[in-house]
Amino acid sequence: MRQVLVRYKVRPEEAAHNEQLARQEFAGLQRTAPAGIHYATFVEVGRCQLRPRRHHRNHRRRAQPLLEVEAFRAFLVGAEQRWEQPPQTTVLREVGAYGLWPEATGT
Repeated sequence: MRQVLVRYKVRPEEAAHNEQLARQEFAGLQRTAPAGIHYATFVEVGRCQLRPRRHHRNHRRRAQPLLEVEAFRAFLVGAEQRWEQPPQTTVLREVGAYGLWPEATGT
């Protein structure tokens, strides 16, 4: 499994719009239900977006399988204009988790 955390800061005037686009993105993900991807978006105080994601390494042999998802690509349109600070990606190594990923809880 590859696990990353993407963090970026949204311009104040774009915060509500960015959140609306994120909701649309997740509605699209719910409709298409791409296999092997676990993904979330959180808003930190100060307009920072935190997007943890996990995907199977063999997912179509792509480093970023979310780029194959139309809803994610739609979210990226105009994203650079919404950012105050561009995305920073950190690769994560899991030490332990409870209930964060579906297979951890059997749901």
